[in-house]
This record gives sequence, structure tokens and C-alpha cells, in this order.
Amino acid sequence: IEQVVAACDAAAAGASGERRVVDASAWRENGGDEDELEELYEVWNERFAAELDACRGVLGAPSYDDESAREDVDVWYAEAMRIACWRRDARIVYLALEHADRATPIAITAGWIGDDEIERLR
Repeated sequence: IEQVVAACDAAAAGASGERRVVDASAWRENGGDEDELEELYEVWNERFAAELDACRGVLGAPSYDDESAREDVDVWYAEAMRIACWRRDARIVYLALEHADRATPIAITAGWIGDDEIERLR
């Protein structure tokens, strides 16, 4: 939650957009088989859910998430398997669970992105 709050503070201060890794798995040299990957996803989804609950306690209900706005999220954070976003003025503060490919770490990230940057990426 500290990482998300820090992202909110940075957004409020007008700092440039940033992304922080809250927690991450190890690199997966061979990518593993499907069963191993599914087990990892289950563990990391639970970790993300716990972080999300903590964020909701501080920030309230998200403005949108991966279930309600997948197409919008894919414009600026396609690697996010799960995401919750809170609107703060002309910025989006987010908590995400990402996995770019089989070998890279699974990570919970927090950060913010400005509406102008999202529009640029469209």
C-alpha cells in the first residue's frame, strides 16, 4: 500500500509518471511448464488481491479495473494481467499484476500515468 500511496503523492505533486515494483517473483529461465505457471498465477493473484484490499481501504473503490475496461487498459499497460485504477485529477493511479512473458518475473506494480500519456499511446 505504501507504494500506491507514494504514487498518489507523486501524481498530486505533478511529478512525471512512474512505476514501482511492489513485489516480484524470480526470473524463470526456462519459462516452466503450464502446470507450474498456473500454480504461480494462483499464488500471485492471491497476493495481488491482498494488496488490492489494502488499497481499497485507503483509496476507496477503484474507478475501473481489468474486468470493466480491458480495452482501455491494454492501450497503456498490455502486460497487466490484473489492474485496479483510481482517477486522481488528470491522472490514473494503479495497482497491477503483470507478466510480460514466460521467462520474466511476475510482478505487482504500483504507479501512475497521465491522461495525456494515455492519449499519446492510442
